[in-house]
Amino acid sequence: MPKNKDALSRYRWIDERLRNKRQPRPTLEDLIKYVSDKMDTDISMRTMQKDIQDMRSDRELNYMAPIEYDRKTKAYHYTDENFSINSIPIDEADLQGLEIAIGIWNSSAACQ
Repeated sequence: MPKNKDALSRYRWIDERLRNKRQPRPTLEDLIKYVSDKMDTDISMRTMQKDIQDMRSDRELNYMAPIEYDRKTKAYHYTDENFSINSIPIDEADLQGLEIAIGIWNSSAACQ
């Protein structure tokens, strides 16, 4: 699982850029610039490469994103153009965690 909320934000910005059909497929440098601009901080090449790899294959993250690199154009894209990390269903453990958090929040709100 991502170690911090910045990683989750980066994944969402990468996903957004890969799904954008109005722009050419992004190179690694394009992704770095896009995410850096969105987060208002410099993202390193190594961080971006790790994020892409995590989106592809990290079992805990469970995106299993079909990100492919085209050597000819040096650009990235989803092999399934309907894919988005936002459309991945929540698993049972996460759902239970949310229900517990909502219960705690409702209890504390009722006490005020």
